[in-house]
Amino acid sequence: MAFGVRLGSDVVSVEAGATVPFTVEVENKGASDRFEIQIEGLDPEWTAVPEPVMAVEADATLTEKVFFKPARVPESMAGNYPFAVKVRSLETGESRSVQAVLQIKPYHNVSMDISPRRGFTSPARSNNVFAATLVNLGNAEHTFQLFGNDPDGGLAFEFESEEVALGPGQQKTVEVAVDATKNNLIAAPRLFGFSISARSKSLASVNTTAQAQLEQRPLLSIATILFSAFMLAILGGWWALMPKPARLSLWAEKTVVQRGEVIRISWNVEHASGVSLRYNGQTVTLLRSTGSQEIPSDALGGTMVVEGAAIKDGREVASQTVTVDVKVPEPAPDPKIETFSVNQREIPLGSTFIVKYKFNKAVVKAYLQPLPDPLPIELNELQVTPTAVGRLEYTLVAQNADGKTVRDSVSVNVFQKTEAVILDFSASPPRLISQEGSVIVRWQTSNARRVIVQASDQERKVYTGTQADQGEETYIISRDTRFTITAYDANGLSAARTIQVKVALPDPELTPPLKDGISGDPEPFPSTVPPPKP
Repeated sequence: MAFGVRLGSDVVSVEAGATVPFTVEVENKGASDRFEIQIEGLDPEWTAVPEPVMAVEADATLTEKVFFKPARVPESMAGNYPFAVKVRSLETGESRSVQAVLQIKPYHNVSMDISPRRGFTSPARSNNVFAATLVNLGNAEHTFQLFGNDPDGGLAFEFESEEVALGPGQQKTVEVAVDATKNNLIAAPRLFGFSISARSKSLASVNTTAQAQLEQRPLLSIATILFSAFMLAILGGWWALMPKPARLSLWAEKTVVQRGEVIRISWNVEHASGVSLRYNGQTVTLLRSTGSQEIPSDALGGTMVVEGAAIKDGREVASQTVTVDVKVPEPAPDPKIETFSVNQREIPLGSTFIVKYKFNKAVVKAYLQPLPDPLPIELNELQVTPTAVGRLEYTLVAQNADGKTVRDSVSVNVFQKTEAVILDFSASPPRLISQEGSVIVRWQTSNARRVIVQASDQERKVYTGTQADQGEETYIISRDTRFTITAYDANGLSAARTIQVKVALPDPELTPPLKDGISGDPEPFPSTVPPPKP
């Protein structure tokens, strides 16, 4: 017993957390058998075989689907995973293996936390160490570059290591020493807000930021504290009544962004109730002393200017300006549909057909309308099962990275196949050699409830019961006649076939001429021997 195995594709591309179907075709070249399908070489959690055992009739071919569904966890690392599809006969034990590759696409998710959230510095303590814990929750490895930022420019940062390599699911803690650039013996305490950011060196869009605070404390003695408390008590009332000027700190998380990327503007105000932001001809008022606002980048690119002002007593004071450079990426190449075809255009309802397609490298997304799901552009073909009868149009839409699309359409005719089968329909004789004669028309059908036989312009004849399964009818014809049989099944669906019987026409050279339009005795045929000379 022999059988063959074919796969729908050599490479299967899937995103972690998604499910992609994969076809396995078994061609049985022997007697009826049952075959077992197994996927070897992959994590069993990544695969699903809905029908692990398939029955295939003799000399038949059957296609089954298996599904690949790697979970969206760091353990589903991005990369190529060779695997084998093993098909084994349950009757003979004979097996076949076909190899392919599962390609898991990368996804990115990184987060960072700082401990402690708040530290302090003083002339007696100048080394303030924070622990920045970086966690890679994606399935691809990244090397992150660390850097610190404070809006007032009054802090210095020293990292244990400025670069951290993290594999999928890994986390690492890097110590960073944060200290004020100036430490005064006598001064008012000051609170610095700062952020620690990590950005992937290979993919700039993969980044994360965590914020913390550092309090700067002066060094004071007990006497100084008591004296200061006394003085503060005296000056407290005066200070409370004295109007304090509003202070505004406004900064952008990134000063250079790509077009379409979100711009994050952060602020911190003192002695004010909130901030007013102006950009792209609009004004946004935010009644918070600290926070951030996301702004869409300019669609045309260039320099975006964000003006901020602190709001105090309903008036705008302490204005500040931040500029961000918006870069415009190069336009993507035009999408192109290189191949689009179907393997058949007349399809019985319930059957499937294959759509073949191929795009240029500029295409990043494609759809086959009216199907709802996007096409797997790496597979180059798709199996489609129509659910409606009639002429259906399928439109292939290909899109590049800039959203530009190109379309192509193809139509197929879906019909409901009848159960009635015309096994035989013939005429005897198939050709008449005389100008008039009889012809016997015979037929044989299967699953036909009713049969109609029509001879050119003559009255049609209806047959039911056993005469519908098999019968014959004699016709007298004198000219070319077309015979048509139509067989109807129990659902009223029909199958038809036509044959033609030709009648031989007389040779005009052998037919006697007519005299004045009235038939007479035939004239003698002209002699081929000339008359004798006188």
